[in-house]
Amino acid sequence: MIPYALMSRSAGRIFWHSLSAIAMRVIIVWLYENTKASIPVAVLFHTMINLSWAVFPLAGSYYDPLINGLILT
Repeated sequence: MIPYALMSRSAGRIFWHSLSAIAMRVIIVWLYENTKASIPVAVLFHTMINLSWAVFPLAGSYYDPLINGLILT
């Protein structure tokens, strides 16, 4: 939380980003356990997470942690 606060992020943005991060971790664990411990599936999902924000115009300029958090949860 401290690094986000130091970057002047709002409390709402920090909350929704944290919720998104937790939801993504839960999904990764679920994928791993439900694909017979397939690491490539978990890695592919994690790669998709890391790259998906960058496909938006201007390197993620339209990324909204609120929408992302709601979709993932």
